[in-house]
Amino acid sequence: MGMASSQARLLMLTSRLHDVELKAQQLQNAKIQLATEEDEIYAEYQRALDATTLTMSVYSNNGITLTNIAATFNNAFSIGANTPAKVSSGNEGYILLDRRGRVVVDDDIYEGYNNFQSYHYTGNGMPDNAYLFALFMIGGQIGGEENYYTNDYVFTGVWGRIDDLDEVFREDNSDLCNQAQDVLTGMGIVGVNWTVAKLISRSMEYMNGGTYGENTIPPATPEQREILEKLINTFFVKFQNRIFNDELEEEGYNQSDFSYYMRIYNAIQEHGGCISIDDFEAPGGDAANNSEWLTAMIEGGQMLIEKVTFDKDGKAIFNTVSVASDTNFDFMTASDLDKQALAKAEAKYEHDLKIVNRKDDKIDKELSNLETERNALTKEYDSIKKVASDNIERTFGIFS
Repeated sequence: MGMASSQARLLMLTSRLHDVELKAQQLQNAKIQLATEEDEIYAEYQRALDATTLTMSVYSNNGITLTNIAATFNNAFSIGANTPAKVSSGNEGYILLDRRGRVVVDDDIYEGYNNFQSYHYTGNGMPDNAYLFALFMIGGQIGGEENYYTNDYVFTGVWGRIDDLDEVFREDNSDLCNQAQDVLTGMGIVGVNWTVAKLISRSMEYMNGGTYGENTIPPATPEQREILEKLINTFFVKFQNRIFNDELEEEGYNQSDFSYYMRIYNAIQEHGGCISIDDFEAPGGDAANNSEWLTAMIEGGQMLIEKVTFDKDGKAIFNTVSVASDTNFDFMTASDLDKQALAKAEAKYEHDLKIVNRKDDKIDKELSNLETERNALTKEYDSIKKVASDNIERTFGIFS
């Protein structure tokens, strides 16, 4: 019985020793995996430090301090965007294009543009014109969407202010006014010594044709259209700030909004369409305020930036922007852009590293316990093996 009992105990100790050694091997593999995980944490930290963000230069502290902000659609391209630091006028600005060349706009502008096009093409006789679109949108702001074209205060007030500037405008542009009147007369729109307000109003109303009294007015020829558009553009470029004054601001109008509507309408016409920012998906579901999403889209060539300027005749000019050379946009690392972002990256690195270290310490303790158990099992195994060997020698020695 003694020999059988010793043999059974040896088998149990051997099995347990194998279990301990297997567990120790598994823990050693886990330590290797932790070392790999630590390398990945450091690599992620480096990527956070090296990651670039599309930034835009703006002035803060009442226009005193030049600073860089992480660019989003809302703060760089929407109607409520920050004014870039280095633009020459309120009419100058930037637009965002998707990979199909469509202008990315606020959802309100997307709907407003489609409403404007619908109104125009249902036979109301109003031409496609950036200034009229701006009035169209402002009318909606002040009088509600149902009053886009019927807000008397906006339109009557505008034409009245144009009449007030009639003499001033004619001093430098009498030839242009005469050419416009000749064009309108030639189209069948009869009038004598029209004011500038009347010339502009008739140019807008009949540029695409319509009905004047009993006469059917054909659309203006390209040559006629060029003269009428030059009259409209020249006037508004020069006098829009004097036309849209504080009285309209009290009603909810903002001068910068007018400039934005004008820019964006020209851009949509130039590129053949627009798309709402709400149609794009970004992590967190808000593409309009996501700088990482916008940076990725620009870096990946999925979106382009264009700068809009206007020549002396009010014609919009579009130039593709290279972030590397533009004075207002740049790609910056977190450490250059934002100390808070840098601190956040460092805090995440230290937090993740502490978790790895705690796991490593736990494994070391388990390995130490297993080593202690292994030593005890080995001693017991050796002791029982010796007892069994002595037993065998005594038992079978009598037969030798």
